[in-house]
Amino acid sequence: MKDVTIVGKDKFYKFGKNTKAFYYGGVNKSFGISSIQIYKENEDSTGFCMYDESSYNKAIECAIKSNNNNNTNDKGVIKINMIDNLHTYNVPDFKINELTKEQLRDLKNLGYDIIKGKINDDNVYILLNKSKVMSIEFMSLEQCLDNVDNKKLNEIRENILNQKSKVV
Repeated sequence: MKDVTIVGKDKFYKFGKNTKAFYYGGVNKSFGISSIQIYKENEDSTGFCMYDESSYNKAIECAIKSNNNNNTNDKGVIKINMIDNLHTYNVPDFKINELTKEQLRDLKNLGYDIIKGKINDDNVYILLNKSKVMSIEFMSLEQCLDNVDNKKLNEIRENILNQKSKVV
């Protein structure tokens, strides 16, 4: 990735050097920072969950499922570039999806920017502080799949097929 210098909070940041990338799947091209809901009041999910580079394929799976559920092909993945000096709260494996909205508010009030946990072998993050987001880039599903090697593509295919067989 080419380094791009930007200014934020009286400092200079270079994408790729002072930033960290996260991924969120299943959104339209118009999705922006203002679309992020830190506390999803009307949903059962805990908060705005993202994946890091090591679990990028999970964001792609979310986009594929969203396209299938909505009978469309316009859902993709957003890359969320954040300032690298994130104040992170770590939770034990499999506990990240058990956090309440009240706990999220408390952690945000304590100054945490993100929460990090693991589900299976995937790193999962919950965004608490939108002011640390430097940019959001939309990638179509086609672009995402072009950037995935065959091994990961097979993993995505297997996971989707396994989930469909569980539904039946």
